[in-house]
Amino acid sequence: MKKVMFFVGCVFASLQTYAQESLRMNFDLQAGTSYEVSITGKNSTTSNLMGNPEMIEKMKKEGGVYPRYETTDMNGQYIVHWKDGGKKKSNFQLDLVNSTSRSFEGSKQKDVEKIDALQNVATGVAERRGVKYTEVLNEQFKPSSKEVIEALNELFFNGFGNTALKVNEVYKGNSKKKIALSDENVVEVSTLEEMKLYKIVDGKAYFTIDSKISSVSKSTKYSEMNGIGKKEVVYNIEKGFIESMEDTIDITVNMATEENMTINMINKVYQKLESKKK
Repeated sequence: MKKVMFFVGCVFASLQTYAQESLRMNFDLQAGTSYEVSITGKNSTTSNLMGNPEMIEKMKKEGGVYPRYETTDMNGQYIVHWKDGGKKKSNFQLDLVNSTSRSFEGSKQKDVEKIDALQNVATGVAERRGVKYTEVLNEQFKPSSKEVIEALNELFFNGFGNTALKVNEVYKGNSKKKIALSDENVVEVSTLEEMKLYKIVDGKAYFTIDSKISSVSKSTKYSEMNGIGKKEVVYNIEKGFIESMEDTIDITVNMATEENMTINMINKVYQKLESKKK
């Protein structure tokens, strides 16, 4: 069964000063610029069974371990080269500096994957709908490519159009998305976000984004997903890029299975993104 790894998306890019106490967001990546991007993350899941005690006991005798503790942590450094830029479309090349991913079951390390420096692991484009790959060029990079493109969307895609954001005002947004937790368990997840620009100090803008996650079951077997998230964003106004974005999410998932049992999963996600203009 796949681990639940849910990243709430509310993204920023190329902010410019609108007034002393406000900002306006513009999507405008400059040609010939490069950014060092660092991604650090940890995903911990506690899984348990609830319901039919006889079946749970039988599964334990057959070697099942509950509660089950699983953790994945990763860190990676990348360089994004913007080959050409404009307000409608920008192309990029992605280089890998290094990356390490580790997985654990309980306190026991299960697997380690390390990749050293590789140039041009992927190419892509940023446009109105976000950042996406046009081609993933290296097989070693493919397992982590999804997490990396999500990070690039967080750092470089403008999700708020030309809205002028004022200090201490709250801006709300709502999104819906269907997620398959398993072949038989599908939910429609609603994410309510409240974003606040809470201060501008020494040429930097500071944001918080609070998220509330709820769901509706959309399959024959009952499933639910509920959680909260908090994101902290620091934007360098003078140099025009996001310096850091720190995200924590707590999610609880319940999935009905056979034999009158329910799988309960408590998922805790931490991610920190940092970028530096070269």
